[in-house]
This record gives sequence, structure tokens and C-alpha cells, in this order.
Amino acid sequence: MMMNWVAKQANFDKSGLKVLTGRNDQQSLALAERYRLLSPIAGREIDVERAFGTVGFAAMEDAGISLAVASGPFRELMYYGLGALAQTSLRSGFVGTAEQWDQFLGWFETGNGNLDQRRLHELLEIHERNANRFLVVTGEECFTTNNKDDVFERGDQVVRKVVDANKIADKLRNYRSDLFTFEPASPAR
Repeated sequence: MMMNWVAKQANFDKSGLKVLTGRNDQQSLALAERYRLLSPIAGREIDVERAFGTVGFAAMEDAGISLAVASGPFRELMYYGLGALAQTSLRSGFVGTAEQWDQFLGWFETGNGNLDQRRLHELLEIHERNANRFLVVTGEECFTTNNKDDVFERGDQVVRKVVDANKIADKLRNYRSDLFTFEPASPAR
């Protein structure tokens, strides 16, 4: 029997954003709202995705990166980070019976890394194919990559600013462990 699965994200409050961003309530909520307005998938709740975006925007501000320049490419960084956070929650965040757990693992862990990543993104309702760990800014150019060493081995003297999705994800992981739950979808009626 093929089961459908759903992922549910934890919610954050303004005190959590304050701790995660290192800003006061007003500043952290302003970043959360700015992220919501620029994101094609952000909802009204401050869930894991929106908290990741808010912390990411704070990291970009701290690095002196213009949000106007980096907010578009930031999505690829956010997709990478959400995937990393969900991956660490797969086992501890499963809600269901032992049989459902076995079915979930059979569906999810195929042994094909690319397929497993696509299935994880499907669970998170991420429909983009590009997910990269590093956001790199060189002057007015902004892009994402999974290999920041290639960026710095070009031999030129251009100043580069880098934001790492894993550092943002670690902040959220260290703040709370129940970021995602995974469970069987309710049967259609």
C-alpha cells in the first residue's frame, strides 16, 4: 500500500526570533515581515521556513550584503537549509506506528541520494531543483554554490562575502530540536 506523507513545521514566536537574530523584537519582526513579502512560499505564521529566512536576512545584514541584491538567490540557500534541517528531523520527528515508520523509510530511503533529496523536498513542498549551501556576493554579483572554495580560488582580488546555510540551520537546530514532524497524511474523504 502506498502512503502519502506530510511534513509539519514548528512555529516560532517573537522571543525566538529575537534570540536567533540577535536583534530586538521590532527589528527581528521587521526582518520576518520583509522576508515574508519577498518570499514566494512564506505564509503568515513564523514557521521553520520563515524563521530560517529571517535569520538568513539577519546574517546577510551582518555581512553587509544588500537584501535587495541577495533576496532572489537566497531562496536556493533557504531550500538547502530547510532540506538539511528536515533531514536531521526524519527519525526523531516521525509520528506514527512502527509499520508506518517502515513504510516511510521504504518510500524515503531509496539508496539514490538525488531521489531521496527530491522526496525530501516534495515533503517540504519545495518545487525548485536548485538548492545550494553558500550565498556569495562579489560587488553587485550575487549567486549560490555548493563549493565556496572554487569561488576563492579564482586568483583575483575581489572582496567576497559568504553566507553559509549550515550556520543558519545550526542556529535553528541549537534553539529547538522539534523543527519538523513527519506523519502519514489523513485519508481523503
